[in-house]
Amino acid sequence: MPHKKAIIFGIRVVIFTAIIAVIIAAAVPVLRKHSPGFNWIFSPTDLYEPLSVSTIDLGKEGQSYKVSFENKYPGSHCFAIQFANPQSTATAYEGDFVLRVEVRHNHKPVLSKLMHGPSNPYRGHKSGFVVLWYRAPLDLPLREPLEAEITVVKADQAFVAKHGMSELVVRKLSDE
Repeated sequence: MPHKKAIIFGIRVVIFTAIIAVIIAAAVPVLRKHSPGFNWIFSPTDLYEPLSVSTIDLGKEGQSYKVSFENKYPGSHCFAIQFANPQSTATAYEGDFVLRVEVRHNHKPVLSKLMHGPSNPYRGHKSGFVVLWYRAPLDLPLREPLEAEITVVKADQAFVAKHGMSELVVRKLSDE
């Protein structure tokens, strides 16, 4: 009899483990889509890869730049400007330019900002400053095509001379 009880117990453990494995396998796609914390702990390899990168010239007044992107994961994201010649110190960037950012979903404006000069500097592999923060899916949708238009309303040639050409980057930020 003790041997039969052990076999039944083993079968129950296998069935319970299989049920748990199926539940976890079904939950991963849902958690990946809705939980920034899950993505932070179990990071996909492309979590922090840029969603869009393009050159932008802050010295050309009236110039507009259009980018397309799609938010892959929930949580904090940003539009940022990165530089070829970043500052070597942790001081804020100083400039006299004005940028307008407008994001459209299905050709309708859903998010916009007018930015006067640089703010929110960051350092890392590349450095620059944040133009616009947003959260997906609260501010902008997930896994749907989005278009953004960034216009240099007022140019700053001295800023470009000091820091060089820049890149406009749309990327996922850490949610920790």
